[in-house]
Amino acid sequence: MISSLFLITLEQNLTERLADVALPLWCDGILGPEWESDYLPQHVRQTKELILRAWIDEGFAKGGKSSQRLYRLVVKLGPASLAAYLRGEELAAYLTKKTDDASALVDALSQQIEIHLP
Repeated sequence: MISSLFLITLEQNLTERLADVALPLWCDGILGPEWESDYLPQHVRQTKELILRAWIDEGFAKGGKSSQRLYRLVVKLGPASLAAYLRGEELAAYLTKKTDDASALVDALSQQIEIHLP
């Protein structure tokens, strides 16, 4: 289930992950699904992912203006989180504090972030 608790927890978790990889970026909010039909259980069962959008602040640009951008956020669901999603359970519990290179990938050029849940 994509709940407000999941989105808030994801925002905090993403900010921590970005800090751990020493990028001058932080998450300033997560937008829920753009197309609700893509998040029906039968669709997610096939794709095993959720596509969200994240406001990422890249620090200050020339002239002191904030450089906030909307990134595509792909949440890859592993076996446990996929099963929980299909049962309609809360996904916030699957956002771990532990960070490693395989669990969060950031591509600032294409403005895409990929997070893997267990």
